[in-house]
Amino acid sequence: MRWYGLIIVAGIGFGWWIARRFARRAGITEDAVDQIALVAIICGVIGTRVLHVAEEWSDNYSRDPWTAFQMWKGGGSVWGSIIGGMVGGVGMAIYYKLPKIPLLEVGSMGLIAGQMVGRMANVVNGEHTRAPSDLPWAFLYTSPNTANRVNFPAHPSPVYEMILNGFILLILIWLVKRWGGSGVVFAGYLFLYSVGRFGLTFLRVDDYYGGLSQAQWISVIAGVPAFIALVLFALGRLPLNVPPALPDAVRDRAR
Repeated sequence: MRWYGLIIVAGIGFGWWIARRFARRAGITEDAVDQIALVAIICGVIGTRVLHVAEEWSDNYSRDPWTAFQMWKGGGSVWGSIIGGMVGGVGMAIYYKLPKIPLLEVGSMGLIAGQMVGRMANVVNGEHTRAPSDLPWAFLYTSPNTANRVNFPAHPSPVYEMILNGFILLILIWLVKRWGGSGVVFAGYLFLYSVGRFGLTFLRVDDYYGGLSQAQWISVIAGVPAFIALVLFALGRLPLNVPPALPDAVRDRAR
């Protein structure tokens, strides 16, 4: 198995562990997370590839459609994994009659944790590192197997996003200890990641549609409603219905 696949598997495992670790602070059990996790992960994997292939179809995949299934060679859309994972997770929550908002919250924590680790796969493959930079930490890949290799130092945008995702995860941990299960954590995830991804995309070389990339358009579509929801929470227009924490999380929530 290639390094890319190993890192993705590690990211999935870490994200699952994070979701289980903070489940009780959102008022649900680890078993509830496990009931939906596998389908959510599968849908996320499908989503990440589908959205990527859709964007790159005319340039890369139309000539040899079989390569669309060769995920081990790299290529995916983070927003595709988020959308696919949420659709799969909510679908299973409806099927099992589980509380959807708490599951979305711990699911979002698992997603950002998995994204943080998964970006290392882009570093290994040399993906998304094509915007010129003269900064001392700029990357220059010399391997002929590097994806989209360029012959000049470039911004290591996957590293930037790993750092961004780490900060977001810390903020979500702080939020879930206080308002877990209310919707604040999920709205916070969508808003923070949307803003961060919108800005970091300018340090990548992507295709643009109407002045913005695919990821930036989705960031706007997801980030604006999330921001409105956070404002309404802050103003008391949306109720902060925090479910009771399960026994071993009560002490942490009180801190």
